[in-house]
Amino acid sequence: MRLLKLTVIIAILLIISNYAFSNPINLSGKSKTDFRSANMYANQKIFEKALPLYLSVLKENPDHIESLEKVAAIYFDVNHDYFKANEYYQKAIDSIETLLAKYEEMKKTDPAAAKKFYKKTIKKMKLADKLKTSEKFKISCWSHIFVEAKTKFDNKAYDDAITELNKLLAIAPDSVKTMKLIAYSYREKGDDDNTLKYLQDAAKVDSTDTNVIDMIAGIYFTKKEFEKAAEWFKKEAALKPNNPDNYFNIGSCYFNLNDNENALKAYSKVVELDSTNIDAAINAYNSANKLKKDDEAVHFLKIVVDNDPNNKDNLSILCYKLFQMKKYDDVIIYAERWHNLDNSSKEAVQLVYQAASALGNKELQKKYAQILRGLK
Repeated sequence: MRLLKLTVIIAILLIISNYAFSNPINLSGKSKTDFRSANMYANQKIFEKALPLYLSVLKENPDHIESLEKVAAIYFDVNHDYFKANEYYQKAIDSIETLLAKYEEMKKTDPAAAKKFYKKTIKKMKLADKLKTSEKFKISCWSHIFVEAKTKFDNKAYDDAITELNKLLAIAPDSVKTMKLIAYSYREKGDDDNTLKYLQDAAKVDSTDTNVIDMIAGIYFTKKEFEKAAEWFKKEAALKPNNPDNYFNIGSCYFNLNDNENALKAYSKVVELDSTNIDAAINAYNSANKLKKDDEAVHFLKIVVDNDPNNKDNLSILCYKLFQMKKYDDVIIYAERWHNLDNSSKEAVQLVYQAASALGNKELQKKYAQILRGLK
């Protein structure tokens, strides 16, 4: 009775051992026969018969490198099933890398055995070349799948594109390109939450992609989540510090938040980078004016006027602002410009006259008193 139990235990252990052990190079028994038959069918291009035989080999020997390569190649070249091809190329890569790791370990513990192992296994099987080939085809699988998903996207089949791309993302979870196309698909569907999710995932992998950052910021701005929008526009500005558009966007966020201090800083930076940006200068003037920073307000309003000299409205605002600040020399300069632009304006003449009077400039006062009488 004991002998029978022992025999059963040994048999079970042998079965477990057979399943646990998989020779990545050599085959025996039925697997060896199936592999030869599979190769024969493959050479005759009868792939529908070759594939099941290779898979039969892999059932008993899941690490067998040549069978993994053959199965991957059939799925890639014949069936055009790039997901399956990718799966088997990855298994081939794993099997090869296991042998290469074994060799590296042997070099440390038994150099003589390692040398023999290298010659009979790694060199003979050209494992380094096989590894490169499998890696190359694995990348090609990704490219084919992506192109197919992009075609679905271009054809506006966004749900199908998203399904395929999520499968692709499972294969290469760090692919920014995949994340972005998923995000674009959701954007086309009008799904801001998922668009943001995948764009932010992409930004975690590549924090330097300004297109992604700009899209995230733009979505938050559209959703009127201005604090978050400002945060992302700042990230973009850090990557492109010489692009005035980034600071203008930051300024617009703070303007909408009624944060005039930070709005002024942002718009000031725009003008610093682009002194011809009238919109930024006007916004900087408005922010400074609200903060009662008169000198800064006048500084930016002068920039506005200098860039748009034929705008009477801006000239008049500047003149009155300067007069309030008792900057009479500047009042004369800009009020005379106003008068030259519109010689029918009594306000322009009166401002020059009053500024000349405040400065004690009798000659100029007399000149503009005469012009004022002529306008009556």
